[in-house]
Amino acid sequence: MSKNAIRKRILSRRDALSPSEVTLLSRDVAGHFLSSDPYAAAATLVLYSSIRSEVATFEIFAAAVKAGKRILYPRTVGTTLEFVAIESLEALTASRFGIFEPRAGAPIPLAEIDLLVLPGVAFDAQGIRLGYGLGCYDRALAARLRPTLIGLAYDFQVVSALPREVYDVPVDFVVTERRILSM
Repeated sequence: MSKNAIRKRILSRRDALSPSEVTLLSRDVAGHFLSSDPYAAAATLVLYSSIRSEVATFEIFAAAVKAGKRILYPRTVGTTLEFVAIESLEALTASRFGIFEPRAGAPIPLAEIDLLVLPGVAFDAQGIRLGYGLGCYDRALAARLRPTLIGLAYDFQVVSALPREVYDVPVDFVVTERRILSM
């Protein structure tokens, strides 16, 4: 199956979730994530601003603030991303894609980031991530030395295999409402 066909099928199912289902499932995903060893070990982590029916990260943000962790969010720069520290969600503003990003602040190098949490349309058992097709995360994470990568997803977004391109950067873990997969 092509990437576009997989994307269409998964997004259709994901977008069929009600707002209350998204809230409940996101809470379960957050619970698994917050109990994970990579989260416990991270002093600096990157979260994403969820759009549409993606797994929401608000509870993770609140817990990370309470735990005294340094929290960054991605900001789009052309066709790649840079990561900027924020202290409150009010520091985020809608980008050209409608995704909330940091308005201001200097980018933090990947070498200073312990854990990067990213969304995806689908993930497979080898850690391959299918996004929306722009490749921003893959370009931003192309460096040889990079932080631990964790994808957040609903369990139905985990598939047996995805088409892989040479530039795809696999994640190290996928966290769903049911499980934590280690690649």
